[in-house]
Amino acid sequence: MNLVGFTLLRNGVKYDYCFRESLFSLAGFVSKIYLALGDSEDDTEKLLQEIPNLKIISTTWDMSKREGGIILSEQTNFALDAARIENKHDARAWGIYLQADEVLHQDDFQLIKGDLEKAEAQGCDALAFRYLHFWQAYDRIAINKKWYPQEIRALKLNTNIESWGDAQGFRNCRKIFYSEARVFHYGHVREAASYSLKKDDILKLYHSDGKMKKYKAREKRFDNMTETLVYLGDHPNFMKKRVEKAGGIWEGVARECVHIVGSS
Repeated sequence: MNLVGFTLLRNGVKYDYCFRESLFSLAGFVSKIYLALGDSEDDTEKLLQEIPNLKIISTTWDMSKREGGIILSEQTNFALDAARIENKHDARAWGIYLQADEVLHQDDFQLIKGDLEKAEAQGCDALAFRYLHFWQAYDRIAINKKWYPQEIRALKLNTNIESWGDAQGFRNCRKIFYSEARVFHYGHVREAASYSLKKDDILKLYHSDGKMKKYKAREKRFDNMTETLVYLGDHPNFMKKRVEKAGGIWEGVARECVHIVGSS
């Protein structure tokens, strides 16, 4: 089975995305990565030179498309289409998708490969991963209903599956295999100034200038309502420097017993 990666990126340095860590986690078990790289205002492209087997598809973001984050799925599909073109003769080729703030754990590589074999044997054309959404710190995970517990992050290339909306997921899947492999989502743990700038700018992909004040207030309200749980596990090796630089614990904390209490 041939596995390739695909993703999108723009202004990775400016917004302090963990894009290198994300790409290195993909490079650990795919043969090639297709990256739709938007017209960045920083050194993002320069820092991509260290990523092995990376093919860059240069793009220009149409910032007039300010509804529902549709530009994000458009850019994702540019990378997906490039992967399909180069692998069109391989019926068993699968694409693994990560966004710039998502990282895979090295301990899950064999699980992913095994689940892809099972998925194909069962006639599935997509694989959903479990999510850990880190919130404001490397030892807190968000648990509100808005935080999706699973999402499609692998798909067969010789299908008509496509990214849609704001690129959170994919549509046109016939049958989904649900894996226990994890995606570590670090979008809300980053340098404070870059995080604030990113939150403001990302809203511009969803709403017109006239609606910005309203939706900024709504985002702040949702942020204040975010519930979390303590995370005691470890992080991917690729994130070691980031976690330690922030004063977090990379290897996890051993506990004999953990009690989680909730209400339905």
